[in-house]
Amino acid sequence: MLGCFVLKKGYFEDFLVTSALAIYIAYNCCIYRIIDVLGMFVHQWETPIQSLTKFLWFACLTEIFYVIIVVCLKISILLDWIHIFVPTGTRNVFFWTCHILLWLNLLFYFTCLIAFNLACFPHKKIWDKTIEGGWCLDPWVMLLSTGILNLISDFIILLAPQWVIWNLKMPLRRKLAISLAFATGIFCVVFAGFRIASSATYLNSFDVVYDGSAMLLWAEGEMTLLFFVVCLPSTPKAISGVKSMDMSWISRIWASSSANTKGTGESNSWPRLSSASRNHRSYKKVDEYRLGPLSGFQKAQVPYRVPTTENADWSTGIVRTTEFATME
Repeated sequence: MLGCFVLKKGYFEDFLVTSALAIYIAYNCCIYRIIDVLGMFVHQWETPIQSLTKFLWFACLTEIFYVIIVVCLKISILLDWIHIFVPTGTRNVFFWTCHILLWLNLLFYFTCLIAFNLACFPHKKIWDKTIEGGWCLDPWVMLLSTGILNLISDFIILLAPQWVIWNLKMPLRRKLAISLAFATGIFCVVFAGFRIASSATYLNSFDVVYDGSAMLLWAEGEMTLLFFVVCLPSTPKAISGVKSMDMSWISRIWASSSANTKGTGESNSWPRLSSASRNHRSYKKVDEYRLGPLSGFQKAQVPYRVPTTENADWSTGIVRTTEFATME
């Protein structure tokens, strides 16, 4: 996303990352609201029933936000890797692998999103456990299946670019550096594993407020690392772009300050051309600067002996030189 603003070139995945970032902010607003209303890692027997209902309501929202954020970021990662590792117009194994993973993730998370919203009837029974009657789906099937398939998806996406990287024709040290850079997604797999463990604890717990807090924080850590993974490939270009922008601003400020003096705001010297202008054979219009008058300058007397015709050799050498000095 930073590369989109710096490099002035955007793709569809940049729009997905921007959308995921907006929903990520909404996710954190729900977390802060939980902290404000109830607090994190508070035991359920210390919680009023009204606060418990609010906790479950915000937990339901965070679960929906989590699904949308993860699917946007994973699709963005796969599209970004297609642009990096697949030449334009090529349809190789890696291209089709990424597309299969992309559509499977899209179908899977879309199904999860529908299932979460249809988990109970009436719909309000999802977060309000005081409602009598109705029915709910088994939460074990929903949370654990989502977590396990999400973990498998993270692991496959992590391994997908490694095969391409180690088949590149480049020095071993550079291959290892690139492989380690793209292997940072292993931390997403670790956080997804801890989220599965916390989800299992949450489903078996009678203290849902305390154990649900851990599940929410592990999910936030996983999403944060996904943002890091999706931004990692464009970070070097973005940093170089920021540096070039900073240098251009510095050069403009330096040029403007050198063109202006303290008294008159004008300069009595010719503007210097940049190295890029000197290297190219292109015409550049140079504005005329008003030069100061020479009146008021004193002549400097420099002793000089004019050679005479008797002792001068007019055939070779310098015949005559002229020197002058001015005093401002």
